[in-house]
Amino acid sequence: MEEINLIELLKSLGKNNTMAIIERDMESFGALEALKMVNYLLSIEETVWLVSYEPLLSLLANLKFVGINVDDFLGKNLYIVDVFGSMKRIEHLEPGVYVIGGYLDDGVFVTKYRNLIRSFIGSLSQIPKRVWIVDYLASDVCRLFSNPLRTYKSIWALRYEVPQSDIRAILTYNPAECPELEDFIYSYSDVVVEVYTDGGKRHFIVTKGE
Repeated sequence: MEEINLIELLKSLGKNNTMAIIERDMESFGALEALKMVNYLLSIEETVWLVSYEPLLSLLANLKFVGINVDDFLGKNLYIVDVFGSMKRIEHLEPGVYVIGGYLDDGVFVTKYRNLIRSFIGSLSQIPKRVWIVDYLASDVCRLFSNPLRTYKSIWALRYEVPQSDIRAILTYNPAECPELEDFIYSYSDVVVEVYTDGGKRHFIVTKGE
């Protein structure tokens, strides 16, 4: 298997397809590569719905690290769902950042998230021709929900709430942090890129798909 260019692979991702970036060790930093893809997508005016399972301040710092000036895009073609802040009851006032409030457990979160998506769609004057859903650090689902696999499957299914024929997705995942999700993510992703380090160098290998 040959090394690959992730941006070129992103460009080749098909309609309604999902790309998973799986970190095989803690030093591979595959999640940052996903944010570089977000940078590229924003630069060509694609719409990005970023679902973050880590603290918002950490996410914003990493977006800045990969060269994204968040203020240029937030609420315009970048929208962030702060799952961590929702479950930890951390409120934010930034336009374009969504926190789900009130009492939450696994099932209530999914229901309220569905309502958020429907409300967001209803607020748009025009639905984008293509939406990119980015699940950032999906492995943190195991820290936030009591039944992570069932909850993540339900969250995954909500992408079909968007009345749009082209919903593409990128997700980042570390199986060491949440092994329950690995079979599901591998099975339902169209393209899987595994990232690992060897001799101090990072390698990106496609193990499923194109």
